[in-house]
Formats: sequence, structure tokens, C-alpha cells
Amino acid sequence: MSGRGDELDDQFIFPTIILNLGNDYNPYTGVFTCRVPGLYFFSVSLTKRRVNSRSIDLVDAYIKKNGMYGIILASTKSDPYDKAEYDYGSYMIGTSCTVHLRRGETIIVTGYHSSFFDGDKCSFTGFLITADIL
Repeated sequence: MSGRGDELDDQFIFPTIILNLGNDYNPYTGVFTCRVPGLYFFSVSLTKRRVNSRSIDLVDAYIKKNGMYGIILASTKSDPYDKAEYDYGSYMIGTSCTVHLRRGETIIVTGYHSSFFDGDKCSFTGFLITADIL
């Protein structure tokens, strides 16, 4: 997983693809673009990597539909393990959502500084629950 920089609204890219039927998810841009209108389910889990005790206190991550803020994965100003006696390892944030998409609408995952996240332990999943009846 990688991002575009140190911006507060860094777009996450999940380059390792296990299954991408229809190629609606672009592993180079991190954008899911709907081809089949209908009701979709999306799930994201991110593992926050500990670099040092003070480097990753801010965690903000979102699932955005058409670039608009939507589902919040987590929004915290402090690391729950930021005390010297507990300052170890890493922790996860995640959420799921169900959304209706029209053809051409997009889903992205954004947040604060994606390089704080361990790409090998992060996932993005989305699938069509039911297509719109034409």
C-alpha cells in the first residue's frame, strides 16, 4: 500500500490484488469505478505501523464516494498506546459500508499520511450485492 505524500488527505493505494473481477478497482490509482449500477458493500482495514513513539499520533481515514467525505474509519488525535509503558507494536482501524453506486461513480480510501500504515496487513474489499433493475 502506498500514498501520494504527507498531505492530510492522502489517497491509499492497495497494489496487491487477490481478486478483481471486471477490473473496477485500479491498483495504480487506488480508485474503484462502478461499471454495474447497484448496491455495493465495501470494507477497509488498515494496520497502523509504529515507527517511533511520537511519529504517528494522528489517525484519520475515510471511505469516500465521488471524492466526498463519507464513512469514517477512525478519527483520533492520540494513539491509544502512546504511553511509555504501552508504546509497542501496531494497531488496526477498519469499517464497512453499504452504498448505492451509479455507473462511473467512484470509491476511494483516504486519510492522514498513508506511509504510517503497513501495506502487507491492510485490505480493501468491495463487491456488488445486487444490480439495479433496468
